[in-house]
Amino acid sequence: LMQVCSTLLGVLSDAKAENGVINVKITGDTALAEFLTVMSFNIRFDLTENAGIPRADAVVAQIRDLSPDVFGVQEDTAQWCELLDAKLTEYTAVHTTKPIGNDASSQEYLTIYYRTDKFTLVDSGTKWLSEAPAFPSKFSESSIYRAMNYAVLERADGEKLCFVNTHLEHTDSESNREIREIARQKQTAVLIEQIQKICEKHGGVASVTVGDFNCTGKETIHATMRKNGYVDCGTNAFTVTYQGTWNSAYHGGTVDKNSDTLDFCYASENDFNICNYKVSADTYNGMYTSDHFPIVIKLLFNN
Repeated sequence: LMQVCSTLLGVLSDAKAENGVINVKITGDTALAEFLTVMSFNIRFDLTENAGIPRADAVVAQIRDLSPDVFGVQEDTAQWCELLDAKLTEYTAVHTTKPIGNDASSQEYLTIYYRTDKFTLVDSGTKWLSEAPAFPSKFSESSIYRAMNYAVLERADGEKLCFVNTHLEHTDSESNREIREIARQKQTAVLIEQIQKICEKHGGVASVTVGDFNCTGKETIHATMRKNGYVDCGTNAFTVTYQGTWNSAYHGGTVDKNSDTLDFCYASENDFNICNYKVSADTYNGMYTSDHFPIVIKLLFNN
């Protein structure tokens, strides 16, 4: 909003007054602030719906409809990566160099996709959420390896962004709930530390972190994110289309508007105006595309 006002004031300052009246003409050539549209989407590792109906085209259709400038996907196996890379030709992919996980059930790449016509890639890399972030590894409290993938991007207007995609430890039973929460706390501490290092390396650039945090906003890791200078876009946007992100309808249930929200977007404090937050609960080709709904956020750089 500040950018929009600044641009309009610039137009007014250049205008000529006649008889005490300023006449201003704003055309399509007037450069107003450009939204940054980001997305997080856990696409689910398998390539078929429960009934065996292929989901790939539906997933691609949903991504294209939502039209993010940059987005992160979770649970993207090598097969998913190959498929999305081939179909989403308007995007450039930033994959991890190898699958994140240490077993067959966690072979995700945490790919970041950015619009090729809007961004230049400045830097990228992968950090494992462990005591040794530079190497494939995990905390003892975590069942599998977890990581963050990042891309430092420069937009055509000179705005820079560190975009981070992550997927934290999951809780698969009540018996291990406490230890998995400890794992997420440790992973979040590493996540914050690594984001800060990357942003400082690139001159204090703004950051946006998306991902499947595998817990609701009530868990302490979200308070930790906020205390360290990150804003939850889902609770701070000017306009919000509310819907829980866990999609039980994919597994045969019904869509519950108040289902758990497991997917989040955090923006570095004071760097953005958070304009709109939406959970996309639409069906494509007669099906829900995943057991998570994607989240889409519109931001304006706050300069």
